[in-house]
Amino acid sequence: MTLGQALFLFMAGLPAQSTPRLLVGRWDLTIRGPESSFPGWLEVRAEGNGLAGRLQWGGGHATPITDITMTAGRFTFIWPNEDDPKAAASHAKGRFGPGARRTLTATLTGGDGARYAMSGVPAPPLVSTPADTAAWGAPVDLLAGGLAGWVARGERNGWTLSGGILANTMPSSDLISKMKFKDFRLHLEVEVPPGGNSGIYLRGRHEVQVLDSRGKPAGSREMGGVYGQVTPTVNAAGAPGEWQSFDITFVGRRVKVVLNGTTIIDFSEIPGITGGALDSDEAAPGPLMLQGDHTAIRYRNILVTPAVQDTPAEHQVREFELHRFAAMMRADTATLRHSLAEELVYTHSNGLVESKTMHLEAVGSGRTSYESIGPQGMSYRPVGEAVVGNGLVKSKGSLAGVAFDVMLRVTTVHIRRRGRWQLVAWQSTRVP
Repeated sequence: MTLGQALFLFMAGLPAQSTPRLLVGRWDLTIRGPESSFPGWLEVRAEGNGLAGRLQWGGGHATPITDITMTAGRFTFIWPNEDDPKAAASHAKGRFGPGARRTLTATLTGGDGARYAMSGVPAPPLVSTPADTAAWGAPVDLLAGGLAGWVARGERNGWTLSGGILANTMPSSDLISKMKFKDFRLHLEVEVPPGGNSGIYLRGRHEVQVLDSRGKPAGSREMGGVYGQVTPTVNAAGAPGEWQSFDITFVGRRVKVVLNGTTIIDFSEIPGITGGALDSDEAAPGPLMLQGDHTAIRYRNILVTPAVQDTPAEHQVREFELHRFAAMMRADTATLRHSLAEELVYTHSNGLVESKTMHLEAVGSGRTSYESIGPQGMSYRPVGEAVVGNGLVKSKGSLAGVAFDVMLRVTTVHIRRRGRWQLVAWQSTRVP
């Protein structure tokens, strides 16, 4: 079945008076075809005296469904072929699953006779205020660890990273970050070639379009739009071949997009997933995905700042570590003495193991000095009376006169004593 072709959807089994109420809303779908499975999305809304809606297939954008009717607990609708109005349209019938939890199952028959099994659950509300009020953690440089922090979506991986520039050579595929995020701020810069076409998938599900759109009217499928879902107020696209900047804030369902310093979407709601999404589980954290299967594209300076959703203890340890890092850069051993537990075991990435006394002496004497040290994505969780941290820390300085500039994968243990958090253990390994 080709994109935009007709579907046939079967549903039955509810009292007639319940069906309209149960069908209206947004549905996150999983569609299983003869050869593969892929995510989809369905929206049904009251409009005038009837119903209207849209259907998102695995690719493309959400397009209208029409002629929605209710008869004896069943419903039907038509899904016209947007690309070819003369082509056969879809007819739909179906049923809801048993039990109190709303579910949707269906058999879909395409215009070519191919059959698809569809299942769906109500899309989560993901309530959020339309304001930039989230608390933010430390920024994560998604390119700092090289391509080890990414995985290709398909077999044709044309991506390389050189001099801080992430670029693909065709044929290529999409590139997916191994780290996942829920609510976050994203800054990145992109160079779009003439005729270039890419996309930035938030949580791997909602595509912010990247396109050579200079001088065109603003549109949901033009530069900066959420593909087929949210239209920018203005087209702020730069010229092809020049570096352009995105600053995107995504909280719940609401997104703010600043393109080249101009706010083009101001915390608008994203109704549902877009074509090419990795899955339809909208409530779950997801990765950053960069579309790379259309044309060549270049990205740089990809920084994600996650929203802080810590417990009070986790938040306190996060703040404690920032103050400890600042004291290390100042060689402030008085502050560090209070911050380190007497039984401290501090293991460096080169295998050197220090006690509290050894660590204070190394920092105080200047034998170990830190020009900069800071988290690049740390998570914390309580374990009994302790808080354990895991993630990345970037460190630059010198050890015994030898300069270092490294990305570290770190595990930490903190304990609260007499109202003060202290570091008990630090274990680091160097990220290649």
